[in-house]
This record gives sequence, structure tokens and C-alpha cells, in this order.
Amino acid sequence: MPLPLPKPATYDDILALPEHVVGEIIDGERFVSPRPAPRLATASSVIGADLVGQCHRRPGDPRGPGGWWILDEPELHVTGHVLVPYLAGWRREHMVQLPTTAYFDLAPDWVCEVVSPKSRRLDRMKKMPKYAEMGVTWLSWSTRWCRQSRPTNSSQKKPIKFAVSILLRHCQPPRITVLRQTS
Repeated sequence: MPLPLPKPATYDDILALPEHVVGEIIDGERFVSPRPAPRLATASSVIGADLVGQCHRRPGDPRGPGGWWILDEPELHVTGHVLVPYLAGWRREHMVQLPTTAYFDLAPDWVCEVVSPKSRRLDRMKKMPKYAEMGVTWLSWSTRWCRQSRPTNSSQKKPIKFAVSILLRHCQPPRITVLRQTS
């Protein structure tokens, strides 16, 4: 006799999780991840801080291009999936005001994931196609945020440093370029 198929995950399964984890549902399967590690949270915060200062303004603001809602870890309930990206942005022309719910049922225009070795498979293999299915127009991936070490002639290790350049254009999505610096 064949085994019964597992029932699809529901939002109640997400609500039953402990507060210190992030729950997502993709194609009816529940995925549970730890809260972002300090280095990944820092990376996301730095990207968000740079973007909010210029993008998260009303269009036409003299201090920056504006025209975006940029938010940390929004919970997306779109096309039957529940996804939580590190950052997401909506053009204000698409989402005139923030919803009153604890989640968003409108796909963002832009998503940024800070990818760690542990999240790489979920982020790239599962979430990326779902973002496209939802109608997300722009997707940014940051993969070089954790300090890495390389051996030197001595027994000590020197960290490899990375700089991030965030390029913003009026009415264009935030673009993130990762530049490697090894000194």
C-alpha cells in the first residue's frame, strides 16, 4: 500500500513556528531558516540604509530620486507562496500606500537576497523562480558579505574585505554591485 502524500503546508504551520526562525512556503512545502546571522543582518542593513536614504522618499524630493518603498524582510503572500526576502522595494506608483496587514499580497518590483552558503540552494533554486512567477521585475543577490579568511605566509589569517557600490538612478531599480578588494 503506498504511503499517503504529505499535506501541503499552510500559514498556520508558519504561525506555529518559534519566533527565532523564518518560515516560508514554496509549492506547498514549508522551509524553516534561522534568523539572519549578524554578518548577514549587517549586510542587509547597510544595503537598506543606503537605499532608504535616497529611494524611500516621495517622487520629486530634491534630496534623492525617491519613488520607492524599501522594506526589510517583508512577508510576501503572492501566487500561493509565502516568501521573506532580506529586502524588497515597491515603486510608489504600484503601491500607493502600505497595506494594513502584516504581509504583502502585491509582488514587489525589486527583491534583494543576501545569500549565505547555507541559504544558497533555497534562495537560488527555489525562491528565484517564484519571484519571477510573482512578477518581480528586478532581483539583486549579494553573496560576498561574510568575512572570509585566507592563509598568509604566517600562521595568521587576514580577512578579505569587500566593498559595495550601490548605484541609483531616478525611476530605476536599485542596483547592487559587489567589488572585491583583498588588502
